Amino acid sequence: MTDDPGWGRPRDIALGAVAPQLALRRASGPGEQAPVVALRILSVSFAAGLLLIAVVTLFVTSGGSGEGAIPTAPASVGAGLLAVAGVAVGRTWRATLTCGPADEVVSAFRVRFLLRLALCEGPAMVGFVLAILTGSPLPYLAALPIALVGIALDAPTATRLRAEDERLALAGCGTSLHDALVGASGPAEPV
Repeated sequence: MTDDPGWGRPRDIALGAVAPQLALRRASGPGEQAPVVALRILSVSFAAGLLLIAVVTLFVTSGGSGEGAIPTAPASVGAGLLAVAGVAVGRTWRATLTCGPADEVVSAFRVRFLLRLALCEGPAMVGFVLAILTGSPLPYLAALPIALVGIALDAPTATRLRAEDERLALAGCGTSLHDALVGASGPAEPV
């Protein structure tokens, strides 16, 4: 099994938090880091984006009475439940990868990864809208930690990639998702 490159250079991870496009370009360019690093930068970027939106939410709702177009408590509970549902659906969405050539397995993994990120982030965005409508940051703050946990659960860590390899091997597949993503089978492919 090929050595995992980790999460990339610290400057690329930091850049991914504030300027994901630049970090992705650096991580997936010719002769640069393995494709898994680009996916990891995306994880950090999505989480950082949610945290930045939390700051915006606090500014947008500050000074308000908290009495907006809809009541805060039901909106907060609804946002939290929607976030739990988004993470739960994401965790079961295409839970297993099907065997095939390495590029097909990587492509299927990438699609599943991005869909899961969207299912985590979507309810948080609904929480943001509800925060604006209620005049309180609580609906967004109810969804935020759940969305962040969902993103962390989906992060392409070495352990998770090896677990995918074990599931593929149990299904009789000789393809290693981990090796394909760390670049063992050829040059890095842009995400």
